[in-house]
Amino acid sequence: MDGILRGWFTNKDIIMRNVFFCLLLLPVILKAQSKPDTIIYSYTEIPPEYPGAENKLSIDFLKKIRVPKPIPSSFDTRIAVEFVVEKNGTITHERIIRGNKDIASQFLKQIKSVKWTTGYNKGKPVRSKYSSAVSCLMTASEE
Repeated sequence: MDGILRGWFTNKDIIMRNVFFCLLLLPVILKAQSKPDTIIYSYTEIPPEYPGAENKLSIDFLKKIRVPKPIPSSFDTRIAVEFVVEKNGTITHERIIRGNKDIASQFLKQIKSVKWTTGYNKGKPVRSKYSSAVSCLMTASEE
């Protein structure tokens, strides 16, 4: 065994071939070890935030809501949505958890209309899951 290894390291042609082979494989090895950032955190040290905080989101939404007409005598608009805030502050993977689809779609549109402050873990921006809910009670006006 010792003779085989000694021959492997002493012949210059073999050494150059092995070095060349290792250099060819190095990019493949490095590429295999680096994986894309696909982790979505459900908890972050610094959570993502709507510009102006969560209550500003509700206020902005309630100012712009368009309720389908005619509305029932008591129309409950409790809605909840879930989405991912990307590292650049954009919104992806949005999903309606609860509520009227038309109203919830308007809420998601409001959420996506602005760039969010991203969440951070260990001082680095990360993709983070976020849930938000809004509730209001609307009554039909008596005419």
